[in-house]
Parts: sequence; C-alpha cells; structure tokens
Amino acid sequence: MAKLIKDDECPEGLPGWLATFGDLMSLLLTFFVLLLSFSSMEEVKFQKAMGSLRGSLGVFDSKPELSQPIRVMMPMVRGSVAQSQNIRKSAEELEETLSGEGFEGDITLEGTASGLVIRIQAPVLYDVGRAVLKPTIQNALNKIGAMLILLPNEIVVQGHTDSKPIIRGTYPSNWELSFQRAVNVVRYLITETNLHGRRLSAEGYGEFRPFVPNTTDANRARNRRVEIHILYAGEVDGNLEIIAKAFEQAGVSGQRDAGGTILKKRSWER
Repeated sequence: MAKLIKDDECPEGLPGWLATFGDLMSLLLTFFVLLLSFSSMEEVKFQKAMGSLRGSLGVFDSKPELSQPIRVMMPMVRGSVAQSQNIRKSAEELEETLSGEGFEGDITLEGTASGLVIRIQAPVLYDVGRAVLKPTIQNALNKIGAMLILLPNEIVVQGHTDSKPIIRGTYPSNWELSFQRAVNVVRYLITETNLHGRRLSAEGYGEFRPFVPNTTDANRARNRRVEIHILYAGEVDGNLEIIAKAFEQAGVSGQRDAGGTILKKRSWER
C-alpha cells in the first residue's frame, strides 16, 4: 500500500522545476517580441530563425507567414517588413482618397507577393480602341503619383485588353494598344507628377493575361485595364537569378558593361 504524505511532510512553495520553466517561457516571450520589433527584418533571416526554432522546439508544423491585409491578405513578401508596412499605410490612405473622389469600383488595390497592384479599369482611362487619357482621370493619377513619390520602390505599368481583335483603328493589334496605354500612363506620371523616369517602366500584354475569363461582356470589361505595380525591393533580383541559372545551364556567361556578374547589381545602380 502506498505511503500517504502527511501535511507536515509536504514542502512549502512551488516545485523547483516550475521556476525554471517560468524563466524559459519569459525568455521565449522576450525573443518573439524582439523579432517583431525589428522593423528591418528580412524574410530570409526570419525563415532561418523560425527554422531553427521549429527544429529545436518542434512546435511549428509549417513555414511562418508574414501577412499584411489591404483588401485581401498579403502572402509572403520578398521585401522587408518595413517595406510592407510602408506600402500598406500609403495604400490605405490612397484607397480612402480615391473612394472620396468617386472611383470606388473603377480603381482597386490588391496586395501580392511582389508588392502592391493599383488596378484601373479602362473605361475611366480611355475611350474604346484609343490610348489618349481622359481628362476625368487626371486628378486620380495625380493622387496616385503623389503617393508613389513618397515610396522608393520601382514601378511597372502594365496595359491589358480583352480578347476581341481590333478590326479598324490606329493600332494593328491589342498588343500595340495595350502597350501604348501603359506608355501614356507612364508619360503622365513623369511629366505631371514629377516621378523619376528611372523608377518607371511600361509593359503591354494585350489579351494574353486576362484577369477573368473572356466569356462575357462584363468579364471582358474587367480585362480592359491598366495595372500599376509597386514592386518590393529584390523582386527584380529574384527574376535575374532565375534567368542567370538558365543561362548557366545553356552554357552562356556574361558580365555587365562595367564588369561584375549580373546577380550583384542592376544596371542603373551604382
């Protein structure tokens, strides 16, 4: 029969192991608070730290994710947390401003893995089959340009059309039309809002990157759009790395005009 412990034999106070356990929990809490306080924390370093904890503690079943909501949850980003927070704050201010201007539904903001997308529907930008900016959109572009000036990120303007071929008009194909529309937005941002041309580029995709299937008139209207992509730093470098690996596999090597491999710096950086 087990021996019963009398009241006068029970030690006073908490067990010794509980104090050690409490210290461990306090240290872990401090560690995570410090992680969140590092505004310049980079994704790669964060993943390494989380990987170490996952292996040592066995409490993480999947990779950690940094998410910043705008209108949708923003997935894992390529830049730093500081970049994500800065762009998110600017996007929220811009969204409020544009909604007050009556562009709600015509201009939408979306967070992506590469940055922020400002999506403008073509009817508020251009007449059908044309690439001349409407005067009514200039005020909205001015406000977008004012936000972009405050951000250091690179900006890519993309033009898109629906799948209907051009039968008559100035432009022989949807490619030319979509590219000219993107170019005109870039030109306006440079000349009217004083954005530096070094940060801007234009791309035209015609009907080949639809936002929704071109099956109805409503869907085709949504596909006629211009997108302003605000890229996180490092997104272009990631693409360069993929391209460089493909070149290496093909036995092609190259250097920049000023020397150095193509993975270290982009051509306009010094």
